[in-house]
Amino acid sequence: MAHARSDEAPENVLIAIDIGTTTVKAFVSENPDSPDSVDYPLEFRSSDHADRKKTTTELDTTLAFSENGQDCVFGPDGLSYSGAHIFRDWKLGAMGFEPYAHSLAKSCELLQASAPQIGPVNPASLYRKLLSHILDTAKGHLHQKYGGNFDAIKCYLTYPVSCSESLRLLLLQEPSAVGMEVMGAVSEAMAAAYYFIKYKRSINLPRGAKLFIDFGGATVVGSSRPPPLDVFFDTLSRMAWLYMRIARAR
Repeated sequence: MAHARSDEAPENVLIAIDIGTTTVKAFVSENPDSPDSVDYPLEFRSSDHADRKKTTTELDTTLAFSENGQDCVFGPDGLSYSGAHIFRDWKLGAMGFEPYAHSLAKSCELLQASAPQIGPVNPASLYRKLLSHILDTAKGHLHQKYGGNFDAIKCYLTYPVSCSESLRLLLLQEPSAVGMEVMGAVSEAMAAAYYFIKYKRSINLPRGAKLFIDFGGATVVGSSRPPPLDVFFDTLSRMAWLYMRIARAR
C-alpha cells in the first residue's frame, strides 16, 4: 500500500549537523533555497525498549555494540546492555584528548577482536555509524511525512574548534560514504559568530556589546567581537582545497 502523503514532497533536503564534542544535533531544511523553506530540529527515537515513543533532539553519542558487532544503540541506554562493547567519549578520543584516545584505541581493538567480520573499527567507522544513524532517522521522518524515498540528501557540518585537520578531512569524507552530499563544514565558533552577525538585531544586547562565547562540551571559545562576513565566507571558500586533499588521498 502506498504511503499517504501529507503535502508535496520537497525537491531538495539539507541536513545541518552539529558535530559537538559529546552530543550531536541536526536540523532538517526542506527546500533550503526557497523563501518558504521548512526548517526543524531532527528528533531521534529513544533506544530504550521500554519507551520507544520518547524522542530527543540532542543525540548522545555513547555507542554500545553487541558482542558480534552487528547491532548498536546510541545514548546512555546502551550502558545497561550486558556483554556489549561500550564506546564512551569516543569523539574526545578521536580528537586526541587523553585518556580518551587510549580508551578509544583499546575499545576499537577489543571490538575488532570480538567481531572481525565487521571490518576495521576506528574513528572513521564510528563516525560513519553515527552519520548513517542521522541519515536513516531523517529519511524515516521524511518518508512518514510524505511517502516515497529520499536519496539525494545534502548536508552541512559544524565541528569543534579544536579539531585537527585530519579529523576535519575525515568528517568531510564520511557523509559521502553513507550517501549524503557534503556541501561544506565550518567550526562551531565560526558558526556562532556568523549567527551573531546575521541575527544580532533580534537579540536584546546593550549598545556596544561585542562579546560572544561558544560553550562546547569540552572547550569554550570566546572573542571580543565576531569576525566580519568576508572572513566567514573566506573560510567556506577553502572547502574546495579540502575536497582536493580528499581526492588526492583516494
